[in-house]
Amino acid sequence: SMRRAFPFEMSAATVEFAGGASATIWGDNNWYNLTITNAGKTVKFEATKTQTINASGTVLFDNNVTLKSTTDDSQWILTKGSTGSTQDVGVVSVRDSDASDGMTFGATMKSSDLGNNDNWIFPAQPGTMFMLR
Repeated sequence: SMRRAFPFEMSAATVEFAGGASATIWGDNNWYNLTITNAGKTVKFEATKTQTINASGTVLFDNNVTLKSTTDDSQWILTKGSTGSTQDVGVVSVRDSDASDGMTFGATMKSSDLGNNDNWIFPAQPGTMFMLR
């Protein structure tokens, strides 16, 4: 697996993680637009590091991608400012994501909460039973 650091700030570019192979993103990064939509792709983010999406930028996660930490049970941090922000979160599986320092991320139906996520909303799956007390 290739290790790449992206220690630069994108002023108004879209970074898209294409291809079917798994990818690992190391370090703290500032993104303008971040797109991860290749069907079935897994992207790991370095544990304890922060991925910041520009307040005017966009986030696009879809097509059953999996987003997780490089270390199970150790969170990676995802921050998206709310000023004019756009997020398009489709079908995703997410684990160990701490988004508590910015916008709430809302996943669509058929998404999977793999656990240890903060400030994410996952819709109830069809057929899920709720106990009302």
